Amino acid sequence: MQKITLIAGTRPNFIKLASIIRALESHPSISYEWIHTGQHYDEQMSHYFFKDLSIPEPNRLFTHTSYQSVDIQLSIIKQLHEYFSQSTIQHVMVLGDVHSTVLAATVAKQYCKIVHHVEAGLRSFDLTMPEEINRKLTDSISDYFYTTTEEAKKQLINEGQDHNRIFWVGNTMIDSLLRILPKATSFKSDILPPKSFILLTLHRPINVDDQDTLLSILNIVENNTDLPILFPVHPRTKKNIQHKVFNRIRFIDPCGYIDFIYLIQQAALILTDSGGIQEESTVLNIPCITYRTTTERPETIHVGTNTLAKDLDELILALQRFKEGEIKTGRIPELWDGHAGERIVSILQTID
Repeated sequence: MQKITLIAGTRPNFIKLASIIRALESHPSISYEWIHTGQHYDEQMSHYFFKDLSIPEPNRLFTHTSYQSVDIQLSIIKQLHEYFSQSTIQHVMVLGDVHSTVLAATVAKQYCKIVHHVEAGLRSFDLTMPEEINRKLTDSISDYFYTTTEEAKKQLINEGQDHNRIFWVGNTMIDSLLRILPKATSFKSDILPPKSFILLTLHRPINVDDQDTLLSILNIVENNTDLPILFPVHPRTKKNIQHKVFNRIRFIDPCGYIDFIYLIQQAALILTDSGGIQEESTVLNIPCITYRTTTERPETIHVGTNTLAKDLDELILALQRFKEGEIKTGRIPELWDGHAGERIVSILQTID
């Protein structure tokens, strides 16, 4: 292998990408291009995000005339075809489980490229989640697989993938987290005292797109804790809570990566529906409640600090247990040690 194309398009996957780019920069025997699909793109936010993560500007940034989800996907497909029809690079690496992931893998295979999937083998077994569909489809057409856990490796083998092409490397998201921790020492605006607040994040459509569902969650959180709640809220979500009054919930704008890691460190409890935050809270030993019916990251429950609340009743129970002093602690899963990106690049050096 002499060159590889890296493709990412959303903020969580930029965190994973940063680890791999750092490792590639240390191994000049492999050169790379990286493509930003524009699935998540805000000029100002991207600037600060890339600065926080020390990611270079992409070699190619896809642009879109409409930011409706279907329009973006069609635009990504078109621009991927334009890229691969001209590129002579044979190896393509995709990350995670977003639409950019499966679209890039699919179009790459149409041009007979060799596809590498980072964070392969994760399964929630819930096909109502778009991410689960994306994960399964991407793994079904990939050639090489890099997993965060041994369980994910076993899942791929059970699905019939060649075990010689599956590599348990650890977690690239945790690589970036551990690297950034020394910088996550303050917040740019006034903040609540450490361990005096609950950090809330919600972004999945099933939780935030329906106003009644979202307000039910927020009311339960507010009424089942004595602590204030800090909620960095996306504009898409914010429109469903306009003109609603909450006494304990403080809404703030989305923040950069370093600032958000600082908030995780300082929180007494995290309530989320995010996959990555389950992992980050486990490594930082912060108790976490995940409000979802399933998780593709069971190690954060079995080994780490995470608790799954599958419905509103379970959410109330989990919050009450925390209020009564039941604090879940855990340990860091194996190979989540900050070196996953280096392992991936070492493996790439052995592939023709």
